[in-house]
Amino acid sequence: MNKIVVFYLMLCCMLLSVQPAGAQAASGTGDVVSGVICNIVTQLSGPISQAIATLVIIITGYSFFVGKVSIGMLFIVAAGIMFVFGAQTIMGWILGDGKAYECKGAKVVQGTSGK
Repeated sequence: MNKIVVFYLMLCCMLLSVQPAGAQAASGTGDVVSGVICNIVTQLSGPISQAIATLVIIITGYSFFVGKVSIGMLFIVAAGIMFVFGAQTIMGWILGDGKAYECKGAKVVQGTSGK
């Protein structure tokens, strides 16, 4: 037989015999990785990070007024803050209606679509 035919035959056999990994088979509610990500999201949207963002805005604004920072840096800081604090909203847009997920008690639960 031709080597290419044998290669594709072996490839098909491997693809058909694949089983889902344990991480894929686990539900999203009790997964350790989901819990860690939920804790990170909770910390990034909490009052400590809001205070840090306020300080960053004040320092960047002061640096702009004294001429140490360009206006491009102001836009970069604003975009970064918008991405950090709007991450759940952005992911809701990407996933579409009915697939919005929320972090509650270090677990990922399916939220409402907002309708």
